[in-house]
Amino acid sequence: MVTCARSVYAATAALLFLLAAAWADEELRPLAEAVRDLAGGDPEVRRAAAEELGERGCDSAETEAAVTALIDALSDRDAGVRLAVLDSLATIGSGAEMAVPGIVAALQAEAAGERAAAARALGAIA
Repeated sequence: MVTCARSVYAATAALLFLLAAAWADEELRPLAEAVRDLAGGDPEVRRAAAEELGERGCDSAETEAAVTALIDALSDRDAGVRLAVLDSLATIGSGAEMAVPGIVAALQAEAAGERAAAARALGAIA
């Protein structure tokens, strides 16, 4: 019985190690790839990249690069991408202060959802 419990414990530990390694590899994607994807052709890829940059922008080492890329995407032709960008800037919060002029411009958007997202972003940065 003890041998069986040790085997289950060892198998569980090995599985957790493999899952942690896979998760860590996901996080090691170069920032430049996310920036490239944000400027890509497919709106779904651009939205996902904006969300990733928002998450990564919370890390002080990558904040400036992430915010710069997000600022450039505030004028994206796809409304869903612009919303993802505004949400990501809100997620970053005070680290996205240099995006304020672009966010203020988004307050003039035609879509009410975009204006609301811009207001949330400004509130999160303040």
